[in-house]
Formats: sequence, C-alpha cells, structure tokens
Amino acid sequence: VTFEMPSVLEPFTEKAEESPAPPITLTAPSPKVSSTLPAAESQPEIYNPAFVVEDWKDSILIDLSTAEKVQETVQALGNRIDNMQYVILNKDVHVFELEKYVQALKKRVWKLRESLRRYREAEKQQAEDAK
Repeated sequence: VTFEMPSVLEPFTEKAEESPAPPITLTAPSPKVSSTLPAAESQPEIYNPAFVVEDWKDSILIDLSTAEKVQETVQALGNRIDNMQYVILNKDVHVFELEKYVQALKKRVWKLRESLRRYREAEKQQAEDAK
C-alpha cells in the first residue's frame, strides 16, 4: 500500500474538506510529549488484521482485512499526517520533542510492518494447510 505524503505547504483546511473520512482532531502536544506516547516496546505483538493504534490521545483503526478497509486505513493515516503537519506548522513545538515523537512513530511503523508480515505469513500458512 502506497500513498503520497502531502506537501507541508498545502493548506490543512482544504485537505481536510476534500477527504471523505472525517479528519482526526488533535490537541497540541504538552511539554512532556513522551508522557503521552506509550512505550513502543510495551505494544503487544498483533496478528489480527484489524487493530487500533493509539496516538495523541485518540486512535486509528488499522484494518487490513479487505482492499476497501486498507483504503480507509490509508485515508485515516493521511488525515493523521495532515493534522500532524498542521500542529507542527501552527503550534510552538520544540524540535527535540518532535524528534522523540518521530523516533517513537518510526518504531511503531516498524512494528506495524512486522505484524503485517507475520499476518501475511500466517495467512499463507493457513492457505497451504487447507490444501
């Protein structure tokens, strides 16, 4: 699944109005950003195709069960990126806090990819076992 990251210069409001999914509202991060982020290591290993990623005091449902659900997931993640860019551009956020947040996001993306890989392997194995 691929989607293009919108340009940081694009206005946030126009992007949100164009998208069919409702935009996710975010609050500006507190000075202690790390306290709002659960430790990536504490995330359980997930094999289910539909699960929730909690972030910024709200969550996104990650559902990879059908092509339509994958598209909805990509749309929700796109809205999340738009909203994060809006917060970053329009709020006084310290660079160090952002770097910590980006590192935590990278860990989550890696874990998500690993979970997806394991899920696909398990799906393949089930298909082979069914034969």
